[in-house]
Amino acid sequence: MKIKRRDLIVIVSLLLLSILMAFFVQRFKSNVNGDYLLVELNGKEYGKYPLDKDKTFKIEIGNGKYNVVEIKDGKVNMKEANCRDLICTHMPAISKSGETIVCLPHRLILEIIEEDDEKSKDDGIDKVVG
Repeated sequence: MKIKRRDLIVIVSLLLLSILMAFFVQRFKSNVNGDYLLVELNGKEYGKYPLDKDKTFKIEIGNGKYNVVEIKDGKVNMKEANCRDLICTHMPAISKSGETIVCLPHRLILEIIEEDDEKSKDDGIDKVVG
């Protein structure tokens, strides 16, 4: 099967478009260090922890399931988990606002937020309701 000129143009165009999109996503990614770790379990807030204090804690999911989270030097890492795939434990440490670590089997989300982000979320809800 011979590749036609039009097929080659489409392939090159899609390749260039994907490279441009990757460049723009990387360029607009937040470079601001976050202030807090927001932990959500089953879509509900589990806790909020400051990044300036080193801490290691265990999140009990139930039925013997757990995750161990470590906050150290302003970075958050999923230290240990007993989920079936362990992808969350292999993710790099996060510290920038908007970065996340997700454990899908345990429905657990770790997200870095700024102090201003939390206030603006509350303000927006008050304005809509009030």
